[in-house]
Amino acid sequence: SLEAKLRDSSDSELLRDILQKTVRHPVCVKHPPSVKYAWCFLSELIKKRQDLCCPGCPRTPGLKQSSHVSL
Repeated sequence: SLEAKLRDSSDSELLRDILQKTVRHPVCVKHPPSVKYAWCFLSELIKKRQDLCCPGCPRTPGLKQSSHVSL
């Protein structure tokens, strides 16, 4: 499962692979999703990684939706 892979991954290679298969996929680059969708997707990916790898760690303060997401 994705959760197990995220938990067992010690570097950012898995996250890079996920991004290449999703937000950086050629179809997504050519026909990008809405900024809101991209922001929500990336926020959830970051949150899931943080929750699995560092359950007691504080979250990134001030993380809020902006009007521009650079992918």
